[in-house]
Amino acid sequence: MGGIRARQEQDLVMFYFSGEGIITDGEAGINVWAAKGQQNHISDQDLLDAIGECTAGRKICILDTYFADSTLSPETKAAIRTSRGSNSSSVSFLSNSLFSKTPELLQSIRPIRDLSWFSGFLLSGLRRAADTKRSGVVDMGELYDYLAKALEMETEGKVVPQLSEGSDRTCLIVPTD
Repeated sequence: MGGIRARQEQDLVMFYFSGEGIITDGEAGINVWAAKGQQNHISDQDLLDAIGECTAGRKICILDTYFADSTLSPETKAAIRTSRGSNSSSVSFLSNSLFSKTPELLQSIRPIRDLSWFSGFLLSGLRRAADTKRSGVVDMGELYDYLAKALEMETEGKVVPQLSEGSDRTCLIVPTD
């Protein structure tokens, strides 16, 4: 992947992806479709490494992925969630890994037009709902806490966000004023 460059340390670099997750050679990642229908797998680690190389002081990666492969074992699903939750790079990593054998489940969790539950609440949180401290900014910890609570209530635990251990919960994301 090409490098991502920020000009100043106070810059924020945020990468957001919503779509199909894929596992290649045991590594979870995102599935980016290229020309002529070819799949391109970008592993979580490659993505975080590329973002981590930039000079921005605040780096965030948000993945809202679904894995529609019905052949994934419970152990593989647990391993994906564990690896996404234990990342210790310099990038704050917030993810959702939804596993479904049927497209009906994927389509039944769309509260706002074409957005998943995760992306819908993510957008709502960034638009002030997550600013629980009423500080005028949303930080990573507030956003994660808001997502976890909202998703637990609305999906009865079917959609569970993860914030990696290495994430900076105090990372300021967006001003709300």
